[in-house]
This record gives sequence, C-alpha cells and structure tokens, in this order.
Amino acid sequence: MRQEERRRKRGDDDKVTNAVTTPMTCSFLNDKQETSSTTTTRVGKVPGVVTGNSKKRPPLVLPHNNPILQPPPSSQSGSCDACIRESGLLLEQVPRHVAVIMDGNRRYGKEKYNCANRGHVDGSKTLVEFSKWCLAEGVQMVTVYAFSTENWNRCPLEINSLMNLLCTYCDELRLEAQKRRIKVQLLSTDSQRIPTKVALGIQKLVEETKNGDQMVMNICLSYGSRGEIVNACKDIAKDVTNGVMSLNDISEASFQRKLLTWNCPDPDLVIRTSGEYRLSNFLLWQIAYSEMFFLNKTWPEVTKEDFLCVIRQYARERKRRFGK
Repeated sequence: MRQEERRRKRGDDDKVTNAVTTPMTCSFLNDKQETSSTTTTRVGKVPGVVTGNSKKRPPLVLPHNNPILQPPPSSQSGSCDACIRESGLLLEQVPRHVAVIMDGNRRYGKEKYNCANRGHVDGSKTLVEFSKWCLAEGVQMVTVYAFSTENWNRCPLEINSLMNLLCTYCDELRLEAQKRRIKVQLLSTDSQRIPTKVALGIQKLVEETKNGDQMVMNICLSYGSRGEIVNACKDIAKDVTNGVMSLNDISEASFQRKLLTWNCPDPDLVIRTSGEYRLSNFLLWQIAYSEMFFLNKTWPEVTKEDFLCVIRQYARERKRRFGK
C-alpha cells in the first residue's frame, strides 16, 4: 500500500516538473504571422527619447507641445505591441516621419491608359491608401512631393488638367482625412502661382482638418527646396538688418526655424519611386541624415507590401549613427 502511494506521488512530481520545463513560444515575433485584428493603438503625449534601430535618437524639441509628434515610449519588455502591426515592428522601431517623392504617375498613365492624366488619378488613390498604411503602423508624419516649382515648366494643358484634378482630390482627401483624424498642412515656396480655385480647395482642406490628432500630412505643392533655403536666408538677413538678431545669433537652429518645416522633425526615411535616383529639389536641408529608399516601380504601382518591406529594412538593417 505504501509502495502504491509512493508511485502516485512520484507521478505527480513528474507532471509538475514537465509543466515547468515546457518552453513557451511567442507567435507574434514571427514576421510571417498573420494578425486577426486591424485595430491601431495610438500613443499620445509621452515624454522621453525614441530608441530605434538599437540606437538612441536625439531628443525632439517640438513647438506647442503637439501631442501627435511626441516620441513614443521605449519598450521595457518584449511586449505584444508588435502583434498589432502587420510589419511585426515595435512602435519605437517605426519611422516617425516618412517623406515621399511620388514619381512616375505620367509614365504609368501613358503605358496603361495612353493618358497621362489617368496616371495622376491612380496616383491620388495610392496616396490615400499610403496614408492608411502609415496610420496602421504608427507613423506620425508623412510629407509628400505633389508638385514642384519646376513642374510649372510642363505643357500648359497638362498643368491645367492636373490642377483640375487637384480641386477634385482636395474634397476627397478632406473627407478621408476627417474620417481618420489626419491633420493636413500645405508647404509651398511659390504659392502665388497656385490657381485660385486650387488655393481655395487647399485652404478648406487645411482648415477643416486642423484638429486632426492621429497623423500629420504635409503636402508640398509649388514647392522647391532651393527656394525654401533662399527665402530662409532672406528672412534672416531682414532680421539682422532690423536689429532683431545679430550675425552671432545665426546658427543651424535659428536657420531651421525659418524653414517651412520649422515645426516638423526631420524625415527618418525618404522613398522615391519610378526607379530614379535623385532628390529633385526636395527637402535638401531636412534630409541630411534620412535613410534613402528607391523603388523600381511607379507611384501608382506601390503596394502595402512594398511599404512594409521598406520600414522593416529601415528598422532591422539600417544603422543610423548621425555621424558618430
């Protein structure tokens, strides 16, 4: 009888031992794991320093205590934060600011529809989808190159068609931005050339999305980076002439405050489509330490998987040293 009790006791001990030593797995760490929820968690105003790519980012000084652009907290453990993102990345690994040169719309339209303007239509749809992808991954700011100051040299008929499209697109983007609480801002170095009907549409878009608190979208329209730098130099020269500041007060920080992006963090990464390897007068000052990605496909052809591939590579393969 006592031997039988000893055998039962040994069996219970074996069960406890097996339960303790059985390894546990976290399925969300697998990039190929499919998520069943599309819920997006947003982080509000949180103080601290962003850590990404295993490197500490420099502290971000933001005007007006903007809650949208506060750095996300660093993860203290292997939390399930990554399982809500299709990329599988932690929030601290996601780029805060993504800039895009949306190139190839005309080429795409001519090849697919034999109509350049149709390419711009499809390109505008891609931008709406792109904003959704960024929101889902936790990107806080997107800056897109919509129309450069050099683009005014194109055929007048094409420019007129594009401006008409912009009028329609402003209404569509406004409704989409309001629905998703996106704040839209206009960056322009030569706004006088923008047609009145387009300017009014942009004004309404900016005004009615000013309270968006989920993401900021900067639209560069009639924009050129060289012109932006020249305008900043003029403003500084005027301040020195008027005694507002002295020559010794001029610094990188004071210069940056004169730029259109004075209230924006510099882009973490820049995406250019259509297989071109140039910046085309886009944010020349701001992208000094941005990571560059060039996609060999036109803007309307870009897919969510392309975007996810870029931000995964940014987080896992690029090492941002900032000159150190």
